[in-house]
Amino acid sequence: MTSELEANAVRATSELAAAAVIVVIILTLSPVVFVLIYRMTHTIQNYALGLSKKTKELRREKKRSDTLLYQMLPKSVALQLKLSKKVCRASFISLLSFIILKQVLLSFDLTEFSAGP
Repeated sequence: MTSELEANAVRATSELAAAAVIVVIILTLSPVVFVLIYRMTHTIQNYALGLSKKTKELRREKKRSDTLLYQMLPKSVALQLKLSKKVCRASFISLLSFIILKQVLLSFDLTEFSAGP
């Protein structure tokens, strides 16, 4: 009976030692895991902020390019080009006449007409 008690005591001691080792490992590794999780979340948040800024810049540039496109071309042609459709011949001819008319109007010197005869 004493041998059984001694065997149980040795087994309990070894189980207690194993449990103590596991607790020490957990207590040692948990701060490392917390720091890694904190760094990953911080990196993800910084990435999301950068992505948000880039999205705003992209929207601003798209608005500027659309404004420029509408200034250069008739609205119907610009919309067809934006929708990646082919521009028909009639639209192309109206586009050319629009550009020529715009150049003619811009080439006039309005000060000559305001002087009078």
